[in-house]
Order: sequence, then C-alpha cells, then structure tokens
Amino acid sequence: MFSFQTHANRLASLTDDVIEEKNTKFRGIVKVSIEDLVFSPEFMPCDQNISAAKVSRLKRIFKTEGCNRSEPSNFILGTIPASLLSEALRLSELTLDGLRGSEGSRMLYLPRFQYIKCANGRSRAAALLDTPHLGTWWTVELYVDLDPKAFDIITENYTNEGAFSHGHICERIVYHRSHNLTEEKRWWARLTKSLGVILRSILKHPSIAPALLELIINIPGMREGFEIGTWHKIIGGKCDEEVVRYMEFTLESWVKLMGSKEALLYVDTEDVKEFQLRVPGVSQVDYRYLADLVEGGIAFRRLTDTAERSQILHRMKNINYLLPSIYTLQKDFKYLRLCTDTMKRLLHGKRKIPLTVQVLAYDAFSPKDLIEPENLFFERLKRLYLYIMQDLVELTGEWPLLEDGEKPPEASFRNPMNWHRLAQKARRLGFESDEIRRLAVTNPDEQVAFKALQDARPSSWYEYDESEVQDILSRIVHEFTRARARVSDESESTFTTIGAGEPITRRCGRQYSGAYIRDRWSFNLARFSRRTPESRDITSLFVRKSVFHAFWRLDEDKDGDEAMLSPESLSPSSQGSQSHSPEGAANSESRERLRRENSNQREEGRRQSSQQTDIVNRLVPNREKEGTATPLECDETPEITRLIPSAASNGTSRYNISAKVS
Repeated sequence: MFSFQTHANRLASLTDDVIEEKNTKFRGIVKVSIEDLVFSPEFMPCDQNISAAKVSRLKRIFKTEGCNRSEPSNFILGTIPASLLSEALRLSELTLDGLRGSEGSRMLYLPRFQYIKCANGRSRAAALLDTPHLGTWWTVELYVDLDPKAFDIITENYTNEGAFSHGHICERIVYHRSHNLTEEKRWWARLTKSLGVILRSILKHPSIAPALLELIINIPGMREGFEIGTWHKIIGGKCDEEVVRYMEFTLESWVKLMGSKEALLYVDTEDVKEFQLRVPGVSQVDYRYLADLVEGGIAFRRLTDTAERSQILHRMKNINYLLPSIYTLQKDFKYLRLCTDTMKRLLHGKRKIPLTVQVLAYDAFSPKDLIEPENLFFERLKRLYLYIMQDLVELTGEWPLLEDGEKPPEASFRNPMNWHRLAQKARRLGFESDEIRRLAVTNPDEQVAFKALQDARPSSWYEYDESEVQDILSRIVHEFTRARARVSDESESTFTTIGAGEPITRRCGRQYSGAYIRDRWSFNLARFSRRTPESRDITSLFVRKSVFHAFWRLDEDKDGDEAMLSPESLSPSSQGSQSHSPEGAANSESRERLRRENSNQREEGRRQSSQQTDIVNRLVPNREKEGTATPLECDETPEITRLIPSAASNGTSRYNISAKVS
C-alpha cells in the first residue's frame, strides 16, 4: 500500500511546500510503457546520457532476483499535464477514481509522441529495456501539473540520493540475515562479484566483524565512508588487534561525544564528515567551528532537545584525540601497514606466517616470567613501534607523501644501518628471534665497505688477497667513524601551535615528508603519554600521537609532570635475554643509564642515519633497491554467521596474545 507518509520519510529533505504540492497534485499509481517516459533534466528517453556501469549493475540484479516494481521505494515519479491525463484516461478506458484505486495494477496508455516527465529512474528503465522478458513497463507515481520549481527540487533530491553506499548495503545484508533471506539475497546482488567476496570474508572474520558492525549498525553516519574494496588489504595485513583497537576507540569516542550509545542514531553522514579528524578538547579552532554547527542547528539536525544539544558542547571539551571514523581508519591503515610490515620483517624476515603481527611479537618477547608480563609486553611493543616510526623511510624504502612543489627523490632503499640499529633496540627491549639476532650481529658498515671494494674492482677482473680482506675492511670501517654528526638547528616539534594548525586533509593517512623530517625525533613514549593542553590548534606531531593512540593506546599521565618509566630498565642486554626481578628493575643505576640513553637518542639517530646515507650514496651509486615486504595472505576463518545479527549488542572479541609460532 502506497502512502504519502512513506514517501515523505524517503524524501525527508524536501520542504513543506513541496510536500504539500505533491499531496495536492497526486493522481495515482499506474503502469506505464517505458517508451512513454522521458527523464530530467533534458527530458530525453532512458537510453540517452546513461551510466553504463550503473545500468550493467541493475541488469545483473534483474537477472538474478527479478525486478520488484511494486515496491514504493522503486517507483518512478512523473508529472503529466491535466489535458494529456484526460486523453490518456480515455485511451486506457479508466476514470480518475479508477486510477486512484488501482494501486498500480492498471496500464496507462498515452497518445503517440506524448510523454510523462520523470524525476528519476532513467537507469532502471534502460536496464529493463535490455531485459525484455520482464516486460517493458514501470510503475509510475503520477502527478498532474507539478509546479516546475517543486519538480526541480524533487529531481535534485533523487540525484543526490545516488547509489546505496557499501555501508548501507552491508547493514541491510546483516539486518535481513535474521529476518528475510530473500531480501538479503537482493542486497548481495547490488555488489560486484569481487566486492561480494571481500564482504563475505569480512563478515566471517571472528574479531574484525563484530567491531566493524558495532559502528555500521549503531552509527548510521559511518556507513557512507565504508569502502569494501580497501578491506581486502586490511584483513590481509594481519594486524587484526590494531584495527580492532582503532574501531573500539572510534565507538568510545563517539559515545563520549553523544553521551550514550542510543544517541548515536542522531549522527548522520554530514555530522561524521564535519566532526571526524577534529579534536575540540585540544584545538580551540576545532571547538569554535563545531560549536557553531551545533548551536546553529546544522549538526545533529534530528536532535531537537535543546538541553541535550547544550550538553554536546560541554562533552566536546573532553575529546582529546582526533575523532576517528571508518573512513579515517581506511586511510590510517596505509600508515599502519608500513609499521606492521616492518615489524613482521624484523621478527621473521620475509617468511609468510599465518599469525597476526602482535602474536608474532609476543612469541618473540623474552621476559615472560615477570609479574604482569602482558603489561610489560605492551609497553615495550609500543616503544618498538615508535622506533620504527622514527626511521620509517629508511626502514621501508618508501618516501612519504610529497609536499607541494617537492620533487621525488632519485632513489630510495632500505638502509642496512637502520635495520641493524632497530634489531639492537629490539633486543634491549626483550624481543628475540633468529632474524633479530642476524640483523643485530651483522655489521652494516662492513657490508658497505665490502660492496665498495667489489664495485671499485669487479671480481670478474680482479681479486683480493684473502688474508688481507678483513684488514682492509676494518680500515675502511674505521674511517667511517671519523664522520661527525651535523648539528641541527631545528627546534623540537610541539603538539600544538598558536599559529595555523595542521589542515584537516593532512590529519589521516600517510605522513607528508615535511612532517616526517620535522617530527620523527619527537616520537617518544614519555612525551606521547603526557596530556596535551588546550591551545589554538594542533600540529602534525599531535596527529601522529593521535593515530598512535588509536592503534596502540597511550596511558596518559594526567598531571603531565612525570614521564612514564621506561621498561628498558627491565630489558635483557643486546647480547641476550635474562630474567629480572621487579626489584632489580627499579635500581637507580639502570634508570640513570636509560635517561642518558634516551637523551642521546635523537642526536645519535640523526648522526648514524645521515652518515650511512652519505656513505651508501658515495660508494654504492648503483645499489639495487630491495623488494617490498610481501604481505601475508588472508587465511580463511570459520563461519561466524550466528554472531552477525547480534553484533550491535555483543562485545568485540578479545585476543589470545600468548599464541605460539608452530
């Protein structure tokens, strides 16, 4: 049964005047030959100015599930002059009352070369013409002499609706899975074959599916940002724990903003677009911008309670990290993937192992015999990731996004010195594996020296006395130590600024080169763990802190007076691991050593990075670039269909981080 209320709900954005115009001019629901329909804005037949991809998708839907022309949401809206309607009623042997009562069961025939002007439905009509066995007619919601202005507004509304987003399709599939399998099949048909395969793998994933569905089901505004195609790489990246933590943080952040889980239903697509990547609890610029939207009734339009809208303004002050979303996760994964691929390569080289990165790291973590070893593990894991972030370009060989006007570097490769230094740091933090040991004991200076000897005197023409090679290498390596670190006059990066802050477009995804060079030596767990006070705006360093928190969590020192104690006081030496007691970890000598080490870390990193880059560029100009780390394949996981319908109410899965590598 067609009702104006149903249609008014679907076109909620129309003005009251337009809805009144529609109510007054409505004449009935009829079947009309597609040949008698022309479509706005140029009022041409359906086979003109079409989207081939959209028509192809609709044809596939029609062939797999049929064509549901009796569903009110699928009706085509059309207008016809009163005189033409009278003539059409006569040709069709219908009366106006009969037309109103037919509810779409009768055909309306038009005189030759006369047409109904339609506001929507061009693609579905074109698809049906190519599927003639279904009948070349469509159900039309018919109006007489609609005001041209009202018709234009209606047409614009249909245009803006566009195709269903991947998030909406996913939500409908999950909803109908427990209600109507036929409807579920209809929604699956809206996806291409490849997207359908990816979505099925998502819904089967025992840890990612529940966390993702919490967002898609509970926050309608998140659905448009969900892009199924990107999740093939996310699942294949084997960083499930980090991705789930990001999604859990997303839900927590929006609940904190809205005040309750139930209030998330007020968050629409435009709200997510405006609020994501802003931090009103730290940035005064962000707070003023968002407060204007809330106070002006632009944000959260459906929330009419004045007192509750006022409470949102107060809660905005408690948002101390960038507000995340499904969209920002898909962007930030590009940065996460560089970090986790580096961690995998550090732990197990290029081998493919069907375990998540966190499980691999826990298996390589040595001091498990202490009190609360998991807390110690997570703190050291975070420190190791910060080391990776500091040297990300040198470790991965991938240059950051280029600044405006910046030219790409001539060559980029993985620097052996940075891998050697990372392995040594990993051992000091308590991580041990065959690959870590190999990298730690291999002298990268000696490798560079040996390569230089080969390049200078090719082995096809020359040879060295074997008894002298080691002595020659030692002398060359000794000369490397004569290089002095360049003194940097750059000031230390800050989290906030009283000037122009980091643009919204640069607050997610991969780093830009300027931000990497400027911020890398400020990636420090003690600094990250201090609460960032409110200021005019935020910097690129705050963006990195916020992204780090979303994936790995920071335990903030709310007073901001003391840095977190480095767990390296409990670490095994770089030559091996040994058990330590909590008492031994706290001895003052170890703490003093660590303070000295941390204070020298910045200059040491600059010196060694600069020194090794210069050496390689000078002695090894034709050095071949190493291949990128091969991503792990996505394993098939058991079906968890029974979890999907109730995902909105179930908590997300936890992880057994103590799994062993078999």
